[in-house]
Amino acid sequence: MFYEFAPETLMNFRTSAGTRSIGYGKHARLAFQEHLRQRYQDIAAVNAALGTDFADFNAAVQPPDPLAQKRETVTPLDAEFEIFRENSYMDYLRSINQAIKTADPSKPTVARFSGLITDMNGAQVFDVCDIVSHHCRAPRMQMVYPYLNSMNRHYRRGLGYMEDFWGCQDAQDRIDEEQAQRRGLEKHVARSLIWGRTLQMKWYSYTTGAYIFTYNGNWMSLRHDLTTMRYCAPALGVTLRKLENFDWVLTHSEITPGRILLLQPSASMRNLRPSHSVAGDMQQFHNFLQANGFVYESLPEEFLLDGRVSLSEFDVVLLPRAQYMATTLQAQLADFVNGGGTLVAMADLPTADELARPGAVFQQKLAAAGKTREWKTADQAWATERYHAAGRVLRLTAGVGTGIPAADLVAMLKKCAGRDAWADGDVLEVILRHAEDGNDYLFVQNPDLDQTRAATLKFTVPCAQLIDASLPGGVAVPMRVEGVVKSAPIRLGPAETAVLWLKR
Repeated sequence: MFYEFAPETLMNFRTSAGTRSIGYGKHARLAFQEHLRQRYQDIAAVNAALGTDFADFNAAVQPPDPLAQKRETVTPLDAEFEIFRENSYMDYLRSINQAIKTADPSKPTVARFSGLITDMNGAQVFDVCDIVSHHCRAPRMQMVYPYLNSMNRHYRRGLGYMEDFWGCQDAQDRIDEEQAQRRGLEKHVARSLIWGRTLQMKWYSYTTGAYIFTYNGNWMSLRHDLTTMRYCAPALGVTLRKLENFDWVLTHSEITPGRILLLQPSASMRNLRPSHSVAGDMQQFHNFLQANGFVYESLPEEFLLDGRVSLSEFDVVLLPRAQYMATTLQAQLADFVNGGGTLVAMADLPTADELARPGAVFQQKLAAAGKTREWKTADQAWATERYHAAGRVLRLTAGVGTGIPAADLVAMLKKCAGRDAWADGDVLEVILRHAEDGNDYLFVQNPDLDQTRAATLKFTVPCAQLIDASLPGGVAVPMRVEGVVKSAPIRLGPAETAVLWLKR
């Protein structure tokens, strides 16, 4: 059916001395010297750009592996080498892909990137294979769904899920509870399909070890599941049969784009390695958005730098710590704010370019600050809001995902970023998919594994009749219309998913 290569690929590996980065050693040094020749042409340009004093290209050396020797500061040479290391690894995967395609062009290729966001930038993953696959533990797995979906809007490829042993996901600490395991797998499989992971493969069996207890989700057999307390298997067949009824919809529709952008600051992620602080910020933003019912886009900064995406497509930009950023992108962000956009920043704003050279273009281009106010909870300031021309910057002083009451932030996002569909009341995950035949479908999921949740479903897209298509034959749902907003009550059991057809 397909060729899978680069399974569970990361950009590091384990040794007896600890984890080490790929891309170091004699051959990497020679390749890095060639990279500098191609990029800068002469050694004087290298020294001017990187602040080095190499006599010639043969004298150029790679900096130490930060996993082996901690960086005290980030130098331009460090940053240049990280760019080389990242691009070289993708070139390596690209060459494998091309070799397979040359030998057998009749079948697609699949690459599985388990290190996305924490260890690997996703900006090039769609360029090195036909189908992008990914898996990891919760909660990062859930953060990667909108990340891959947002990038795939520009490629329109298949998204794969080539090893579903993480079926338990957020029920992984409840492996001895039958209901939690079944509901957890039901939610996980449905959510994966809703977010476009339409090519899936189940490992048939593992034989021994704690592996089979905690990585719950592979199909083995009823006898095996009973003897190892793996209660989830029946949920797999039930969920797949239910979602198979929407096979055409899932494979011939796309999720309606959100007006909120979670920007991955790729340069900062590279330069701050091995710290996972950028990934941690992205995770906090994701947890906050998902818990409050916001659908958003998530993209690496390269999509803005090369013009594939414009900030004008968004009302709000969420920025993890990003002290390193290309000056052209800094200028784009400043223009976005000055033109009326809202920037919500976690910790550091840009003060250097992608090569760690001083350059605070963002602050220089930002219009002079007008009204300023502190956002406080119990007399403790947790954010500072400053208006600049028509827009504003909200700078968080503590993580939104670590228990800080954020009702004001929720209200601001609701006001700034228009939504096509959402649920008021108990939080339900609402995803609007627009199909090729012009129909719209709402996929609504209760994320709670224990409690039934009820809410008022609201949406603004055209709809003459609301049909619960997840019930046999389809059942009409009472709907109210108030101006452009349509609403209907909805009640879902633990981990239940409903599919509603917005019949025009």
